[in-house]
Amino acid sequence: MRGDTTSSRSETAVHPVVLALNDRISSNSIPGNRVDNRKIAIAIEGGGMRGCVAAGMITAIWYLGLQSAVDVVYGSSAGSLVGAYFIAGQVPYYGPEVYYDVLTSAGEEFIDTLAILRSCGLGLLDLRLDSLFRLFTDRMGKPVLNLDYLLGTIVQRIKPLNWEVFWKKQQNKEQVLKVVASGLLSRKAVVMSAETNNFKNLTELAECMKASMLLPGVTGEVMRLKGAQAESENIAKTWWREYVSWTNSDLILGSEPMSDAQMFEPVPYRSALKENCTHVIVLRTRADDLSVTAKMGLMEK
Repeated sequence: MRGDTTSSRSETAVHPVVLALNDRISSNSIPGNRVDNRKIAIAIEGGGMRGCVAAGMITAIWYLGLQSAVDVVYGSSAGSLVGAYFIAGQVPYYGPEVYYDVLTSAGEEFIDTLAILRSCGLGLLDLRLDSLFRLFTDRMGKPVLNLDYLLGTIVQRIKPLNWEVFWKKQQNKEQVLKVVASGLLSRKAVVMSAETNNFKNLTELAECMKASMLLPGVTGEVMRLKGAQAESENIAKTWWREYVSWTNSDLILGSEPMSDAQMFEPVPYRSALKENCTHVIVLRTRADDLSVTAKMGLMEK
């Protein structure tokens, strides 16, 4: 992907998105009480630990006093987490600290490189007692990248998202969060939000984020929403088998299997345009002109 930060070939031209932001700030326009017909979005690229880059950029937007000019935030993978903290008003420090403070000291709680053996079908080579025990008790084994630690322990306990502030903005449609994932049956980007009933509490929001971040095998089984979470029209329905134990499983109606947004929309600006956003600020975690898909290492292959 190649960015376009100028509106014309003139070096003095001001980009139309910048003009729209300035107009809103100068007119004291606030979410929920707009005086224009614009719909301004932030689209945040994912990229695992590159979320620290997105967190830095979202902090810059806060520092410039532009947060009130934004109507909706689209987040792919790690971008959805960064966007949630932004909407909850937990920048510049609290939310971004997840990347540079908490995860950097999490150790095997977050990333367990030896767990890749189980993912490759070589679990017997991992001689740790806990890993051997999981061979007989856990169908998938311990994930290499533990999203439950990130989205459960950290986001809900260590650095809890301010749900009261966040949810009020969702209900009033002041600043809406759209979580983008990849639908593996529909083979397209799936957009999840409070508007489409995909989440109504912090636990359900974490499940949507997990779907957006999930790398099958590396982070566990593919994610499916069920019950009211799976009622939105943009998610395909399917019966799927939920394994309670090795010998006990039930078929449950729910959503299609979903995984990392990287497959169909790693930079979620297309969803923003599809949903009638007039101006989009795109936050990229890779440098301009670099491929969205990086060269893979041996383990990734």
